[in-house]
Amino acid sequence: MKNLRMWTQRGVLLLLGVACILLAKRCGVMSDIANGNVDTVINVILCSLTYVYVFINSEQLCMMNRQLDKMQEDNAFRDYALPIIKNAKLQIEVPKLFFSPEGHGINTRYILTFDVDNISLHPALFLDIEASLLVNKNEIKSLVSERLNHLIHDKTRGCSFLLHDDNNVLFKEISMQNHIKNFYVTLSIIFKNPQMGSCLISLRFHVSQKDIIKKDIIDWYSKMEQANISMADNINTLNRLFKFGKPDYGDVLQKTQDAFLNMLSTKSNITLTLFEDPTALKMCKISEKEYKKLTNNRFYGRFIG
Repeated sequence: MKNLRMWTQRGVLLLLGVACILLAKRCGVMSDIANGNVDTVINVILCSLTYVYVFINSEQLCMMNRQLDKMQEDNAFRDYALPIIKNAKLQIEVPKLFFSPEGHGINTRYILTFDVDNISLHPALFLDIEASLLVNKNEIKSLVSERLNHLIHDKTRGCSFLLHDDNNVLFKEISMQNHIKNFYVTLSIIFKNPQMGSCLISLRFHVSQKDIIKKDIIDWYSKMEQANISMADNINTLNRLFKFGKPDYGDVLQKTQDAFLNMLSTKSNITLTLFEDPTALKMCKISEKEYKKLTNNRFYGRFIG
């Protein structure tokens, strides 16, 4: 590499010398040089050396600027924390009957669990974590965000999310034997460093479809459709008991939920493996305005089962 640079520099100087001779010839000073006119010779040499000096220094300046940009790029996150996600798992929960005065539904939920670790020596502060699940074109977002006040180096924290699929999208797609083209989990982590600078990390995890037990999901979905018809009277009774504040409301609700559960041939959750997509990883600094916009109107809760 050094030899190549040396010969390159020599070639540049040779080309400059030829260019200076042609310039001198065109300007009519070659006869002065041939006649030994010292002033003319000195002027030509000084002009040539000045050009060479400016050329070399301009190249050095460009190189230094490129090196500085590279150093700034390499050190952009030197003083930042670096949260990473480990042991991510997704479970399809056994369908349950949910009831409220606003309505009822037999739906399933996805339970997302993972660990967050900080591999940097710098602590991460006020971590906001959001999760969503995409099934083909249907996005299922978590109703709440996870908040970690701080995360120090090599200190693992566990997180979990409940993702409610009120439309039973996955069950419908599988029951109709449709192709599941997009099936992945997206996580976003917003945090601050000790100097109160803000950062955003986005990650994507693809769901392994080989873990999906299709026969169980098809059975679940068919029983859910049946129950929506067969349990109509039970739902009306629950509505009446709740409206008048009857004390046996809780017992009737539990019996109705148990009756639906007994209709299912499989009563265990389905655990799915997640694979991180390295091409989707994004990490960038964000302004304070962007930080407030992204964290505005978030709700925080804790998974209780």
